[in-house]
Amino acid sequence: MSSFHGDTVTTTVNKLIEVCYTYSDFNGSMDKVNFDFTFKTPEGMHFYVYDWKEYRTIDLDESIEFHIGANSSSESREGLEYIYELIN
Repeated sequence: MSSFHGDTVTTTVNKLIEVCYTYSDFNGSMDKVNFDFTFKTPEGMHFYVYDWKEYRTIDLDESIEFHIGANSSSESREGLEYIYELIN
């Protein structure tokens, strides 16, 4: 089960959509999470990127802070590095 280990990335929803494996869109639901992105590294490690407690509709081109969810702090850090490679 994945959890938050303190790693975040600031980017836009549209950038994440371009590079993610798959995602769920609940934008505007006023729930704790509007977008939940699933990523898979070339080595097969899965991790998740999600907004947290925005409680509002998010503009798809707005830069916000997303949390990284992973099985361990080392996988979270690896996921963060992988995201930076993909979006830059």
